[in-house]
Amino acid sequence: MIKEQIHLHDLDKIMNLFWEKGYKSVSREDLAEIIGDEGSHHTKKTLFKLAFQHYLKINYNFIQTFLDNQRSVKEGLSQLMILGAEEAISDPKSKGCLVVNSIVEMTPADDEMMMQFLENKIFVENIFKEYLKRGIENGELRKDLDLTSVAACLYNNYSGLKIIAKVQKDRKAIYEMIRTSMKVLD
Repeated sequence: MIKEQIHLHDLDKIMNLFWEKGYKSVSREDLAEIIGDEGSHHTKKTLFKLAFQHYLKINYNFIQTFLDNQRSVKEGLSQLMILGAEEAISDPKSKGCLVVNSIVEMTPADDEMMMQFLENKIFVENIFKEYLKRGIENGELRKDLDLTSVAACLYNNYSGLKIIAKVQKDRKAIYEMIRTSMKVLD
């Protein structure tokens, strides 16, 4: 398998390269500096897809673990949004989110990646939906909450915050956006 031929350390470097520069700006020379000759038979697209999947796995694990360790569903979702915004605000390179950046850069021209982006959206929305169910079951959230719509709204807000925080470093304004977006749970 291709992934086995690329060391995890190198995969992290490749992921960060695409994250910092964007797909179109990464050259074969940039990639060769990381993986050398053994990676020369991989296409740029293949390496991007491996790096993208690596990024998703890291983020899915983080989101799931973070939410699983929260006592309050509302507070957990709010804190997740704050963490995402803080990560973007404090990043000196203003990388934002690899998923969001790649969506903007690669769609609608790349149908294969559009499907990956959609699969990511659905996956994260399902994490949110299951987490929201926990809030309904424990009485923290109202029973008539439309889980599908609210999960989609939370995904949209989470992604949007990462864009805004990338360009607007105003914590007060961003935290107010988070408070407003959490009102969907009331």
